[in-house]
Amino acid sequence: MRTKLFLLLTIIFYSYKIEAQDYIDYFQKINTAESLIGSSEYEKAYAIYDKLIKTYPNCFYKDIHNACLCAIKLEKYEEALSLACDLVKHGYKLKDFESQGFDGLRSQKKYWNEFLSEYPRLQSQYEKSLNLPLRNKFQALYEVDQRVASIRNNTRMGDSVFYKLAISLSTLIKEAGFPCWMQNQDTINIHFYIMLRHYCGLKNKINNSEEMQQDSLYAGMTNNDIPILIEQALHEGLITPDWYENASTYWDNSNPYGKLAIVIDFNIEKVYPALQADTSKIPEINYRREKTGLPPITGVLSDSLLNPTWYKFYPFREVRQTLLSCDTCNSMNDFIMMIPSIERKVKKEYSQKKRNDFILKDWSEIQDKHYMGLYQFIKDKIKEEKKDL
Repeated sequence: MRTKLFLLLTIIFYSYKIEAQDYIDYFQKINTAESLIGSSEYEKAYAIYDKLIKTYPNCFYKDIHNACLCAIKLEKYEEALSLACDLVKHGYKLKDFESQGFDGLRSQKKYWNEFLSEYPRLQSQYEKSLNLPLRNKFQALYEVDQRVASIRNNTRMGDSVFYKLAISLSTLIKEAGFPCWMQNQDTINIHFYIMLRHYCGLKNKINNSEEMQQDSLYAGMTNNDIPILIEQALHEGLITPDWYENASTYWDNSNPYGKLAIVIDFNIEKVYPALQADTSKIPEINYRREKTGLPPITGVLSDSLLNPTWYKFYPFREVRQTLLSCDTCNSMNDFIMMIPSIERKVKKEYSQKKRNDFILKDWSEIQDKHYMGLYQFIKDKIKEEKKDL
C-alpha cells in the first residue's frame, strides 16, 4: 500500500513539475543549437533539439522546423518524417514544405508518401484545435488598437483608449489563458504581439516620465498587467525571449537588456556583437539577458552568435584590397562609401545558400556598426598618397 501511495505521489509530483516547467533553460539551449547550425554542426544541434522536444511538453514551430532540417541533412528520415508531421500540427501547410531545406525528405518517396497520406488528418486536427470564437475576440481588440494607433493629433485620447484596451486584453488573457499561438506558425501572432508592445510601451512611457505621473489622466493608468502577463508567458514557453524583449522594452529608456551593435574588427578579422553600455553595467545586463533566455553578449567571445549570419563570411581581405586600389578616393568618406557595395554582395551570396532554409535569428536589423582598425588603415592610405604627391 505504501509503495503504491509513494508511486502515486511521485507521478503527481512529476506531472506537476513538467506542467510547471520553466522554459528559460530551453531558450538558452536553443541559442546554442542555432549557433551550431551556423557552423554546420548539424549532429550536435540535432541532439539538442531532440532532447528538448522530448523533455518539454510544447515547443516552438521554428525549433521543430530547424530540428527537421537537421534530421534531413543527417539522413535521419524516420525522425524527419515525425518532425514534419509535428510541423503540420503547428500550422504548416503543404506549400511550406516546398523550400530547398525539405528537398531531402521529398526525395525519399517512402517517407514523403507516408507524410502525404497523413497530412489531411493532421491538417484537420490542427484546424479543430483553433478556438475561432476566442481568436475573433482577440482580433476585434486588435482592430480597435489599429484605429487608435492611426490617430496622430491627439496622443492623450489615444493613450486613454490604449489603456482601456490593455485592461480588456489582460482580462481576456486571465479568463482564457495566454494563447499558445506564438508556438505555431500563425498569422494572428503579429497582431497579438503589436497589442502587447503598445500596452507595455504605454506603461513604460508613464514609468519613465515624472510629468505623466503627475498628470491625473495617466496617474490613473496603474492596472495595466500586460508586462506581468508576458513575463509569466515567457517562463511558461508561450512567447520567445526576442518577442518578450521587444514588447517589454518598448518606450523603456532604461534599456535593461542593452542596446546591441555589430563590431567589425579588422585588427583580428572577426565580427561580433557588443553591448553599447557602460562597462560596469555589462555584467548586470548580461545577468538579465540570461535570466530571460537571451544570449549574453561578451564582446569577441560572442562571435559564435553570428555564425548563422552572413557576418561569418565578412570580406575583410576584399575590403582592404578595394580600398588600397581606389584611385578616386581622397577623403575618409570616399573610402567608407566603398564598403556597403562589397558587404551587400557577400550578404546576397549568403542568402542564396541552403542554410538559409533554417529559421535563425536575424542580426541584420542592428543598425549600429563599428569598424575597428579600419579608420587607421584608411588614414595610413591617405597619408601614403599625400606623401607620393
